[in-house]
Parts: sequence; structure tokens; C-alpha cells
Amino acid sequence: MEPMMAFGGEQLLNLIILKLYNTRPNRFRGNGTASAINYTYAVVNVPTCRLVVNDATHNFEINLDVRVTADPLGINFDSVLPMKSLGTISISDGILSITRLNLTNNSVNPIKQIVVNIINSQVIPPLTATLLSIPLPQLSSFFGTGLSASISSGQVINGPAIEIGSRIVGRIGVAVANVPPLAELQALNNGANANTATSIALVSDEAVNILIRNIFTDRSLNFDERGSKAGFGAGIKGRVHATTPRLQIVGGIATITTTISLSHLEGGIRVPIWGWSWVDLPTPPNVTVQVNHTLSTSGNRAIITITGIDRISVNLNFPSILSPVESVLESLINAVLRSFRGLLGDAIEGTRFEIFRLPSNILGNNLNVNLSFEQGGLRYFQHSIKAIFRVSI
Repeated sequence: MEPMMAFGGEQLLNLIILKLYNTRPNRFRGNGTASAINYTYAVVNVPTCRLVVNDATHNFEINLDVRVTADPLGINFDSVLPMKSLGTISISDGILSITRLNLTNNSVNPIKQIVVNIINSQVIPPLTATLLSIPLPQLSSFFGTGLSASISSGQVINGPAIEIGSRIVGRIGVAVANVPPLAELQALNNGANANTATSIALVSDEAVNILIRNIFTDRSLNFDERGSKAGFGAGIKGRVHATTPRLQIVGGIATITTTISLSHLEGGIRVPIWGWSWVDLPTPPNVTVQVNHTLSTSGNRAIITITGIDRISVNLNFPSILSPVESVLESLINAVLRSFRGLLGDAIEGTRFEIFRLPSNILGNNLNVNLSFEQGGLRYFQHSIKAIFRVSI
């Protein structure tokens, strides 16, 4: 498991194979000579794929009908052979590879067995090359300047489904994304339309926080404010600080907050004739302030937008020496906090950053597909953001 996960079912793999079959038909036919036997072959129907869970020898099966003509033993052979191909799906650096292909045919006819042997020795290698390097249809994550993601793992899991994990380059120990419920994984294999498939992608809240930290920085303000009351002067000095906003998703409910702290506080009173007297003020507890936001889609992008910051409020304890101007000091600190809230708002309100962007080219220059978010398919789930999207050709 990784901070970013994508999930696809048999429907998605069959969509990829359909796209390859329709756009690169020459990859599914050929001819040659093996052991002085001339042959031609052509896959006459779109192959179909089935995922296999918990099998040590293979994790997928492809059923295909191969029309073969050959002249073994001086006999003209022309037949469509229903065959099953067992293989292993592996994923590395964003590439899905299908290896260890081996065609089987249950016929006891010795001529057919000779042909099957020819297929395995001569046809399987080019077919394997066709299926060897397939860029996977998946969500692309954009994490700001200086950050990138790499696909690091892939396996067939219960569902059945293909699970693909991505990590943020150069970052370790980031909380992993959640796995969708089994019922949702099973639904990835359903679909009456062979030209469409549904997939799911998730990114953990901690992965999003890396993005937030790459966009926003901590903010601080030094202040020295003065006022007066009944002939007494009043003043307050110090520093107010806000941490980078942080997203937290708990049980599918999301909050973005920033922590406000005050430090180096001094309160002052100016008495006529005597002048200013300054005393250190106790540091108040940090306060957590809500950063309001929305989660939405815009075309092919999933976006978090910062919409505002809640009011900042702190309680200060003033020593008795400042009692004559305590109300003024409270007004001064509230004015400082309002000003600081304005500075924060100017810095982050209206900021939009991408969580997902759906690409338009995912199977090579000649193998374009269409990706779109399902209606209502972007939501918070456990401690992750989940996107359900449709792939179509």
C-alpha cells in the first residue's frame, strides 16, 4: 500500500485489449516458417481477460480464438483454435507488462498439438511484445513544483482487481491511502458496455498535506500596538504565528486547520510623569482555526479550493499592574488578530490546487481514451480522497 492508489477491474483490462486489438490489428496476425512448416495465424475475435486471485502460477487468463493455417506433415491445416493463455501481470514504473504467456488447447488431435506448439514457439513472442509495455489508464497526480509521483507496485487483489500503488518521490513514511470496499472492487468488473470501464483512485490526507506544504508556508507577524484610556497609555507587543494549513480526514469527514500561537508577549502601561512600564505576559495556549474549503471537479481536474478562515480568538491573562488599561489591551490584541487573519486570507483564500488530473493520452500517441469523473464520484472516504472515474473509447 502507498499514499496514492488506483484500482481497476477486468472490465478495464478488456477495454485496453479491445483498444489494442482495434488500433494495432497487425500485432494480432502474422506468418512464418517453423521446422519447415509454413503457417499463418490471426486472432479472429477480441481476446477477453479474467483476473485470477491466489494462484502461484498465474494471475490472469486470456481467452482467444486463433485462426491458423499450416502444412504440417504435408497436410493442409485451416482451423480456428479456441485457446486459453495463462500469464502474469506485473507493474513497474507505470508500465503494465503481461509475461509468462503460454497457450493451451485441450484437443488430442496430434496435428492440432503440432500447431499449438508452433503457436507457443513462434506466435507467443510477438503477442507478448504486443502486451509487454502498456501504460496504465490511471489518475495522474500533480503535486506542485519540485514534487513528483512514481508508480511503485501493482498486484491482483481480491475483487478481483488490479491494485496500483504510487509514492511521492523523495518522501517516505507517508500515510497510505485506503482500499475501497470489496463491493466497489467487485463492481469494477461489471459493465454492459465493452467500450467503457470504471476505475477508482485514492490519495491519503497526508499525501495532500505534502502538496499543501509545497504551496503554503508558515506565516508570522510582529506587532507593537498602542492605545490610551483615561490618560493612561496602553501597549502590547509580541509575535503571532500561523502554521501551514493541514488537512485531516477522519471517517470521511474533512477539516483543514491552522494553528495560531502568540509569543514574546509584553503588556505596557504609561502613567503620566512616570512613563512606560512593560511586563511579560503569560503565553496563551495555541488555538486551532478552521480553514474553510471546497472539494470539486473542474473538467478533468479534482480541486480543493480555500474559501476562507474562521475568526481568530485568544484569551490573555493580564497582571494587576495592567488592570487600568486591560480593556484597551484586549481591543489592541483583537485588532492584531483581525489584521493577521486578513493577511492569511490574502495569502491563501481563493487558492486552488489539484488533487487529480485525468490525462487524455494514456495508451500511447495512437491509443487515446476518454476519462471523466463519475457524477458525484469525488468524495472523502475514511482518511483519503476518493475519485471514481470512467474510461471510454
